[in-house]
Amino acid sequence: MVADDQINDRGLQESRKSVLHVDMTNRTRIQQIKLESVRNLRARWRAEGRILVQADLPGDLVAEIDRLKNEAGLRGRAPIIEEAVRFYIEAKGT
Repeated sequence: MVADDQINDRGLQESRKSVLHVDMTNRTRIQQIKLESVRNLRARWRAEGRILVQADLPGDLVAEIDRLKNEAGLRGRAPIIEEAVRFYIEAKGT
């Protein structure tokens, strides 16, 4: 909730921008480096034609994906999900 004294002549939107600005400037140097690293990685992926896709999945399915990920020694879920989607598309195509 925003207090009345936080709303200036520019309204609530301006006060939210200033809160966001404070949050961004209070990040530690390590957090800034990690964020920049993620941004660079995603930019490289976009340049390679990859598209970020987000989905809500049932917990039991995510648990199985995580199990497969851990068994394979992977850091993320994306390779498991990508392979599963490829298998599905190939199976439906024949």
